[in-house]
Amino acid sequence: NGLFAMLTSKHTNVPLITSLHGNDVQQFPHNSIVQRHILISALKHSKIVTANSKALLEQAREFYSNFNGVVIPSPIEMEDFDFKEKYEYTIPYIFSVGRFEYKKGFDVLIKSFQYVPEGLNLLIAGRGSDFKKCQELIKSLKLEHRVKLLGYQSRIDILKLYNGCEFFVLPARHAPCDRTLLEAMSANKAVIASNVDGVPEIIK
Repeated sequence: NGLFAMLTSKHTNVPLITSLHGNDVQQFPHNSIVQRHILISALKHSKIVTANSKALLEQAREFYSNFNGVVIPSPIEMEDFDFKEKYEYTIPYIFSVGRFEYKKGFDVLIKSFQYVPEGLNLLIAGRGSDFKKCQELIKSLKLEHRVKLLGYQSRIDILKLYNGCEFFVLPARHAPCDRTLLEAMSANKAVIASNVDGVPEIIK
């Protein structure tokens, strides 16, 4: 997308604005020299570079520092949280949601949960490349009766899960600006999160 946008900008004289959201800085430039060059070129030729956190802008400056950067936090739909129906579950539960991939840290959360006393379960919603690994981890720790991987959930069910949980956990290894924290707080839930990237810009 960055290469296409730069070529279009050059041939149409339309100013280039680059928006950074996470993997475009934290993952792609480390995959290959080509992707690294595309990022640097995009930063260099952009009239403005936006990012969803100060932390992500600073990480981008490690590749090319001389650009005009602006933070635009990830938005959420506040009216969604007028919905108060709760997820039907018989045991009090902690909730987490996201793509199942290494940077989301769900394996860390599952390993930690083995030290949580009985009487509280863990529900995680989402799909991704690490889904099976997390299933196997749960089995190896003998937590099948307490940790439930819910897979993909509709927006309505996600809202119900927020509303019904005891509190929300974001165990991420990287999180430029995770909107799930904002959503959990909008559902009047306490949150626990990793002290990484843009998370301290949202909670202390």
